[in-house]
Amino acid sequence: MNHSEDFMRDCFIVFDRVGDSKIDADQVGDLSRSMGLNPRNCDIVSVTRNFAGKRLSFEDFLPVYQALEKSCAHSRVRRTTSKWAGSKSTTMTPMITGDSGNEWLKATVMGEASRGQLSVSDSLKFLPMMATFCRLMSMLLVTLDDKELFDPSNSSSSLFPFTMPQTLAIILGLKDCALGLIEVLHPDALNTRSALFSSNSSSSTIAANVNPQLCADVFKLMCKLLKQLRERDERMQFCPNPDFWIAAKCSIPKAPNDVTLCEALRRGVDLECIVESRISAASNSNSTSTALVSSAPPAATGNAILSVVSLKDKRLLLVLTCLPFCIAFSERVKLFRKILLLDKEEVGGRNLPSGVFGSASDISVNVRRTHVYEDAFEKLSPHNEPDLRKRLRVTWKNATGLDEAGIDGGGITRDFLQELVKAAFDPKLGLFAATPQGNLYPFPHVAQLMSVDLVKQHYYFVGRVIGKVLYENLLVELPLAPFFLAKILSGHVDINYLASLDQDLHQSLMSLKTFEGDMEQLALSFSTTQNVLGSVQEVELVAGGREISVDEGNKLFYMHTVADYWLNRQIKTQYIHFVSGLTDLISLKWLRMFTCASELQTLISGATNGCIDVSDMRRHTVYAGDCDKGVPFSDTHPYIEAFWAIVSQWTEEMKSALLKFITSCSRPPLLGFKELQPPIAIHSAGVSSNRLPTASVCMHVLKLPVFDSHEQLQLKLTTAIQSKSGFELS
Repeated sequence: MNHSEDFMRDCFIVFDRVGDSKIDADQVGDLSRSMGLNPRNCDIVSVTRNFAGKRLSFEDFLPVYQALEKSCAHSRVRRTTSKWAGSKSTTMTPMITGDSGNEWLKATVMGEASRGQLSVSDSLKFLPMMATFCRLMSMLLVTLDDKELFDPSNSSSSLFPFTMPQTLAIILGLKDCALGLIEVLHPDALNTRSALFSSNSSSSTIAANVNPQLCADVFKLMCKLLKQLRERDERMQFCPNPDFWIAAKCSIPKAPNDVTLCEALRRGVDLECIVESRISAASNSNSTSTALVSSAPPAATGNAILSVVSLKDKRLLLVLTCLPFCIAFSERVKLFRKILLLDKEEVGGRNLPSGVFGSASDISVNVRRTHVYEDAFEKLSPHNEPDLRKRLRVTWKNATGLDEAGIDGGGITRDFLQELVKAAFDPKLGLFAATPQGNLYPFPHVAQLMSVDLVKQHYYFVGRVIGKVLYENLLVELPLAPFFLAKILSGHVDINYLASLDQDLHQSLMSLKTFEGDMEQLALSFSTTQNVLGSVQEVELVAGGREISVDEGNKLFYMHTVADYWLNRQIKTQYIHFVSGLTDLISLKWLRMFTCASELQTLISGATNGCIDVSDMRRHTVYAGDCDKGVPFSDTHPYIEAFWAIVSQWTEEMKSALLKFITSCSRPPLLGFKELQPPIAIHSAGVSSNRLPTASVCMHVLKLPVFDSHEQLQLKLTTAIQSKSGFELS
């Protein structure tokens, strides 16, 4: 099935759920105008009226939406600003944005849907048109690059039919409506008020009779559109603030009994499982209003956990799996950590506190500092260590081959993983390359350096390493390319991410959209050239691409094909094996609670632009040793108070440098310094006027000499941090 038929089948399935799919020519005309399309283009209404009042088959339905799609394509050609968008004759868009002026319509349809009180009769009219709106807008977004979405320099010929305020209103309307459909999918059958969503006593009776499969189909289309808009917002940041996407009624209680919720997430329960459970419960009960509490086990899903999941948690599961951006990032991080804790309970010895020895299941490795990657690749291979979830115990060997002093209570393992990540992603090793911005992605031509089997082994291993870092709740400074991060989450990225790989190539392709000359004069074909280890090679983008010229009719296809090659095809093998290694420890379903590249980067490396809370850092710092007068270091010691006063006045750059000096990571823990283990410790290094402060990063210890004055303390501390004195001067 081609793309057009796939799009139209999605729409037809929703119409067909109604049970009497009859199409209204005026509705289609209104809908096309709400999308900024001229319904007279391609004679949409005329095509539609051929089927007015008729029970439609898919074959009947096809020409109607082919006409809509064709109109969408034609409208890209120098279409003037939203002549049709926001017209009083439109139906869906004003209903979503609240611009219709028809309060009755808004109150009885969108309002009821958002409150989970959609009646059966309204659902049969509202849901099919909402589905078509979402699918049309999704298709339109695919054809528009970021600059075309909101172009203030060219607003008179914008290709996007909605203004920014209208788009924000659409996002809010769709988000509320999607959350309302969750209540329709799982109504409060006992007429009690849910802790997650606020419902009234009449909603359950109304919603329980709505076709759950119809509701689920439309819900999926709404979620897809919202995710597209969320991705655009991440890159363009057109929403007023980061909390714009968060829904207040989706907040997780501060002290929830969420073991069942986390276990359901850990097992990968998703929308299909939950909907199947809902339909099964409805079909196996004579009393719908009482059966939907989910006392019945799910049918043929294998997820028996759903039989004991509460109504509140079922709703929350749908939010976390389909609309995770509606919940604050910090709350999702907490849930992610709880999922990991549950998973660790299955691993022998993981329930022992950090620093407690005696578990035979621990992985013990000796690693040479001069050969970190080579030793780790051999000793932590799947053949030698099939389950990397077990706790690591690392012993370093120095340049002379002797074991370094120290007992691994967690700090040495942290130091080892940080050094291993540095070595694995170093472009000099040949597995990863750097963009002009310094962000890392798999080296496309690695097959020229090693055999196919070694490519598989190395990328699988590196994926496992990142999985281990996430599994142990560690942060590593690893700037991955945004397109690669997005690809990890979604499996495929489009032309809008090309700028994060090659800005010049992206701009060159985008210029073809507005090129008004003769395309044949550019002498482009469906092939591209690349430098492979100093040798220029031509690659065909499609079969026989060298002989296919790019013209006005196929230039959009050419642009997307070029982008697909550079972003997806040339690193396909590396990506597959990397993700395979990553998912050996971390399920992609867990990671997909984080919806965009920046969130995944923050999960791996911490906030890149986050401010360091010095007061929180101080609150969770411990002390050892004393000054020359025998007074032990403490938070109230005058010398320590002077130290914190100096740090508080520093710039964010210097604060980050201090944190990196002590812990080897410049970014604060995601949930605050309370989760840093071992905690930061300030240890007295005795009275001295010549020594510099040093640090033991594996144990997060700052060794601070006692100087004669506060001025000398500031000077020596700044010098040590900037010179990165580290161990050698201790």
